[in-house]
Amino acid sequence: MTYPSKTSSQAPSLSQRIQRFSQITLVMFIFVLGGGSWLLVHNEQSLAHRQRLDHEWKLQANRVTTLITTIHGELKKTAHSSLISTALVDSAGKDAYLTPYLQGLSRIEGVPLSLIFADFEGKEIASNGAGGFTNGHIAWLRQLLENPSLTPVAIMGTGASAELIVAELIYYSRTKTPEGALMYKVKISNLGDPNAPLHWKDDGFVPEEGMVWHPLALPADLQPLGLSLALKEAAAAPIQLDSLSYLYLFTTLMAVAIAVWVSRRIAENLTGDLQRLSDFAGEVVLTGPGSQRANLGETRETTKLAEAINEMLDRLGHQHRSLQEESETKFRNLLENMPGAAYRWHLGKKSMDYMSRGVEELTGYPAADFLENKSRSYSDIIEQEDRNIRTAGKNTLTHVWEYRIRHFNGEQRWIWERNRTCHDDDGKQLYLEGVLFDITERKHAEEALIKAIRITESANLAKSQFLATMSHELRTPMNGIVGMAELLTLPELENDIRKTYAKIVFDSSKNLLGLLNDILDISRIEAGKLTIIESPLYPEKIIQEVFAFFNAAAKNKNLKLESVCETSCSQSYLGDSLRLRQMLSNLIGNAVKFTEHGTILVQAKEVSSDADHVVLEFVVTDSGIGIAKKNQEFLFNNFSQVDSSDTRRYGGSGLGLAITKNLAELMGGSIGVESDLGKGSRFWFRIQLRRLEISKSDRDQSSRPVTTASD
Repeated sequence: MTYPSKTSSQAPSLSQRIQRFSQITLVMFIFVLGGGSWLLVHNEQSLAHRQRLDHEWKLQANRVTTLITTIHGELKKTAHSSLISTALVDSAGKDAYLTPYLQGLSRIEGVPLSLIFADFEGKEIASNGAGGFTNGHIAWLRQLLENPSLTPVAIMGTGASAELIVAELIYYSRTKTPEGALMYKVKISNLGDPNAPLHWKDDGFVPEEGMVWHPLALPADLQPLGLSLALKEAAAAPIQLDSLSYLYLFTTLMAVAIAVWVSRRIAENLTGDLQRLSDFAGEVVLTGPGSQRANLGETRETTKLAEAINEMLDRLGHQHRSLQEESETKFRNLLENMPGAAYRWHLGKKSMDYMSRGVEELTGYPAADFLENKSRSYSDIIEQEDRNIRTAGKNTLTHVWEYRIRHFNGEQRWIWERNRTCHDDDGKQLYLEGVLFDITERKHAEEALIKAIRITESANLAKSQFLATMSHELRTPMNGIVGMAELLTLPELENDIRKTYAKIVFDSSKNLLGLLNDILDISRIEAGKLTIIESPLYPEKIIQEVFAFFNAAAKNKNLKLESVCETSCSQSYLGDSLRLRQMLSNLIGNAVKFTEHGTILVQAKEVSSDADHVVLEFVVTDSGIGIAKKNQEFLFNNFSQVDSSDTRRYGGSGLGLAITKNLAELMGGSIGVESDLGKGSRFWFRIQLRRLEISKSDRDQSSRPVTTASD
């Protein structure tokens, strides 16, 4: 469809207007370019003079930078030399070797400098004797030692007294904190070449014309260490303007003004139609394609454009209606097929206006039950204690809630809900529109993950405590071995003393071997490589042998060791006598260790038997410090200890009970404890053995004593 328009054959075209503007712009560009070229030639002499000054400035700057780099390099090597490190530890000999060394650094490359060596508090240890350091210098150094992140370079003073101050910090190798510093200062006026055209005067390097270059702060990382210089006044010689220059300047300004006026007039003509087109497009955007018609036309191009736009609007209107119908269909299908459910809650009626079919899978109830609260309200299936979570704030636009519902089949499910509050033009709340998703599986996974994390954290903490304890326990016998071995090397040592030292080395070695055996047993058990070796054993004989091992320790504490073996277990069995002796040693050793007075009783009896096998129970009862109920469940865990303070007081690796538990399980039995804090403990374990009738001589041989480690 074509619409009539006011086509004027007399109106200039857009291309003609652009051509006129381009011609005027080209003429002005040629005029300005020619005048600028003349001005550049006119100032060639002054620019050449500036280049000479720049060259002289670079030579002076390079000299200053090279001197500072050389000085700092020498002093940095000095700061990290073994001589300085020795002086930090032993400053008593500084007058003998350090001061003369520093005095040799009073001049580097012919430049005099003052040097001071200070400790971590900024106190002087030595200097090169040049002096000149003020309280301000020392205060700056102390501030740098307290905060090493500050820039270790400063320029103090002005004019001829201006000084460059540089500090090189010396760090302690283990803590990486400053343990001292080497600080030097040099006058900036001594760094420049006095015969050069630029020399230091007052507050900068001054050339013959009086232009001043100021010193700037050095880079913080000192790599490379250099002194930057910057101009204070004009960088080039002043330009002398004659009458011709003023005339050219006036003409240029007039040309620019005319160009601006012409360009604005052309721009108004060019953009007038475009502005009307822009306004029309904005109206279409606000109201949508409808009955609007474009009526543009100052030029032939814009008139044709208006006709094309009107045709496009008609087509867009038809396409818009088709797309709207298709979009509504797709949106409804999307809502109905989404994995969760979508809804619209009317805040005024307090009922559902819309609920998608996905709610049936989510809750077990059909969507029609919730519309207009026909059969039930959605809030009715939310768990009672979670209903207060689902509350919409007056000033909150978006809400995210997690709560539980009761499914139709009676199951409890977790729901994740997100909604948005819809308002009218006056800001009144009308609806809540949102979605619902089932997150029950995610919640269960979170709970399992939290539980696993807690178990992992508990295991890591237990291992850390175990490593701390083991490092202490291993160090104790090692100190005894090393210390006594060193004393044994002393000349003219009496035999009795030498035997005493050797006995201490022997006892410490046995303790160390016991600890290593415990660690090795735990490693074998965890790797599944510990095997039970069966041989003839006699329980009553093994108990007496273990008693003999702890007799001395019990007598030192005035403890009684008693044993009761029922007749049923006073015979031979086939089992691992070495591991049984180790288990009894662990329990009896703990009883002796944690009991200050009283009796330690060991009982052995058969609790069950058949034709080939028998289950023996061993009980160790003491009157010691006891164990709190809350700690008993962790007692037999690997890398777990009841109380680290008790470990520090009584010693031990904390592995004995864990080893005993694993050995009991390997022998087909179990282990347990009954204890009250302050009332003693009763440890028991059961193992499964095979019956065996052997002679008494074989019985004695199978029960040979073995040294085992205990807690």
